[in-house]
Amino acid sequence: MPINNDEYPIAISINTILDQYDEYDDLSIHFGEKASELKIKLYFEERNKKIEIFFDFIYGFRVLGEDDLMEFWKDYKTKDVGWILEIKKNGWYDLECKRNGFLPKTYSTMPYKEFMITSDDLCINVFAAKKPEVFYID
Repeated sequence: MPINNDEYPIAISINTILDQYDEYDDLSIHFGEKASELKIKLYFEERNKKIEIFFDFIYGFRVLGEDDLMEFWKDYKTKDVGWILEIKKNGWYDLECKRNGFLPKTYSTMPYKEFMITSDDLCINVFAAKKPEVFYID
């Protein structure tokens, strides 16, 4: 079923050190010291750099192939929007809020936001209380 133009996600790009890189060679996802922490590590072999995207106070995340989400993005191009987006409207969070059983909708005292890490093959959506930290690691 095609979606209405008014239903496309509204997102803003979050500028980070990742914006100077094109494609990663390796990606890994880990929980942090606490289950509410998420670490996404990217390795860029050409420049021999490792970068971590760190989320604190997450509620959930999903990983899907980029092709699985193309129907939601009008004129979408990864290179034009950056690596990390904050989804303001019509994203996965809003979709989950349509379900009665989605607890952050009714019971959470923490205002969760949705973020999406884009790449040429994967998209990682994260519900978190605040923007991620992005930094170089050894």
